[in-house]
Amino acid sequence: MLSCPLPPTPGEVKAPFIALCYQQDKKVALHYSRQFGEYLRLAGIRHVIASPYHPQTNGKIERYHRTIKGEIKLIPYEMPSELTEAIKAFIEYYNYRRYHEGLGDVTPYNIYTGRHLKILQSRKEAKDRTLQTRRGYNRVVWEQDSGLWLLMLE
Repeated sequence: MLSCPLPPTPGEVKAPFIALCYQQDKKVALHYSRQFGEYLRLAGIRHVIASPYHPQTNGKIERYHRTIKGEIKLIPYEMPSELTEAIKAFIEYYNYRRYHEGLGDVTPYNIYTGRHLKILQSRKEAKDRTLQTRRGYNRVVWEQDSGLWLLMLE
């Protein structure tokens, strides 16, 4: 049997609304309001519903769960509050300090704030300067080596 709360009337909704329905002890997202759909459209978010019992469909969040579990399970926690604090600390690290290869080796916070373009540009400039310095050094070394070979041939 499927039991769902009635969706709120338009005057009641202050934030996007999703009705979670329960079917045989499983949560099922059955209904979302027009307001939620409009919010997603304005935010440029595409609503994708994953297939039930198919974690590959939710690859990104499943990978995140595997990452956080790998970190959190390293230490046995005696109190739930310790576990909560460890999860909060990991989320802070994951979002603000950890570089993500899939994002171009910047943090999600850098992407969110728009700083990633400036960071990537400064990295490119540093790389170009480094390569130019190396080319100059290699040219000097090559010229010195060439001069030595010419002296040895005489």
